[in-house]
Amino acid sequence: MSQVRVSVLLPVGPNAPWFGETLESLKSQTYDSWELVVVLDGNAEGNRKVLEAAELNCPVTLIEHTTSQGIARSLNAGLHRAQGDLIARTDADDVNYPQRLAEQVAAFDSDSELILLGTSAEVIDDQGNPFGSPRIVPTGNDVLKRRLISRNSFIHPSVMFRKNIAILSGGYNVHCMRTEDYELWLRLALCGKVDNLPKQLIRYRVHPGQHTSGKIGISDSESSALLDMKLRLAKDLSYPRTLTRLLHRIWVWNRSSHAFPRRKSV
Repeated sequence: MSQVRVSVLLPVGPNAPWFGETLESLKSQTYDSWELVVVLDGNAEGNRKVLEAAELNCPVTLIEHTTSQGIARSLNAGLHRAQGDLIARTDADDVNYPQRLAEQVAAFDSDSELILLGTSAEVIDDQGNPFGSPRIVPTGNDVLKRRLISRNSFIHPSVMFRKNIAILSGGYNVHCMRTEDYELWLRLALCGKVDNLPKQLIRYRVHPGQHTSGKIGISDSESSALLDMKLRLAKDLSYPRTLTRLLHRIWVWNRSSHAFPRRKSV
């Protein structure tokens, strides 16, 4: 395999009715130096057939877990097999605009200190129709780092990040079963610049079966892991520890079954 610049990391669970649509959106990318790393997690026969039928025009690395390993372990498996120095995340229920990879790579090329970059998103339903308002994310390194202390401000399937920094920082935390992305963003924020592009570069699907849907409480160990990283970032920003702890307790409560129902969060 010739060296590629970007590795698109795509974990796929057993039930993936939009997997083919996601692959079609990747085939339309205007950027050409990329590979696809697919992790089939669990019962994968049907998804393997979809992948083969897609006839992708890029190098493909396929990792198969015969029994489900979960999202964090699947992402780490793909991360360590990736050939590119930039990792672009996508999910098997979302759609990528043709210019997505090109615009994110251009941003990394213009700023050597940039480590993590997300985008805004159009929100769609299970039929692919617009659903509510677009998800417009905040921008700017300083704004985002302070905002990360109280909430996740990145849309996971929109992000691109530097592979070596993510691996050196420990990759996805397998003990954070519901917040593996948020915990990693906090660690990456301690390593360099983070930002979002305000432009909508993905179509972000909201449906009942997705990983982040519903109100599932955060375990004490997961909460502690997140709070530890928030306190480290707060110290780096000279942000009050007491306020950081309070904001974290509010965030945990808002994710619990006691709070009002919510849609897929940012």
